Amino acid sequence: MGKKQSNPPPPDISKKPSPPPAPPSKKENNIIRVNDQVKIIHPYVFVRCGYPKTLDSVKDKVEKKYGDKIINFIKSLNFIPSHDAYTKYQFFDDICKVIQYRYLRDTNFGGNTRKVYTKYDFHIKNGIGIVKKIEYVKTGIYTNYYNGDEYESWVSNYLEHQKTIKLLTVEIHDINNKHYFYSRMMLVKIPSLFVEKLK
Repeated sequence: MGKKQSNPPPPDISKKPSPPPAPPSKKENNIIRVNDQVKIIHPYVFVRCGYPKTLDSVKDKVEKKYGDKIINFIKSLNFIPSHDAYTKYQFFDDICKVIQYRYLRDTNFGGNTRKVYTKYDFHIKNGIGIVKKIEYVKTGIYTNYYNGDEYESWVSNYLEHQKTIKLLTVEIHDINNKHYFYSRMMLVKIPSLFVEKLK
């Protein structure tokens, strides 16, 4: 007589079944990712993120004040052939940039507010495209923080009131402007707040 086969144990009903996965929230649906399709609502393209003054903004001022002195200095360099205009220009440009940066640093770059600068381009309004790249920049107020006691002291630089701005590089493939003079396929960099994600 064979051994009696035992039945499998009943399921443990004390354990609650796993709930089904929750559907994506509205917020998650609105997050823009690479390869998403977007529509440009506010056509302000990204120019730069930084402080009020740039090297270019003080270039004319520096060249006007120091240009002749720089040229005379370059002429005194015997190792640059007199006919080598390109090398002379490179020296002139490099020296000017050093002076420009020093001037900006001494004047706090025109202010301590770091922000995003944009440029209006009506040609791309309502343009539809695909997100090819995502980057982030930080804005805020550049602050010097002094900390010290009787033993030591130091100055720490940091960005106060920080905000993170999401930048999208969008390949536009549909522009609703008959007089648009660029190729119908072009790349623009634009803050994500200025576009709408298409479903």
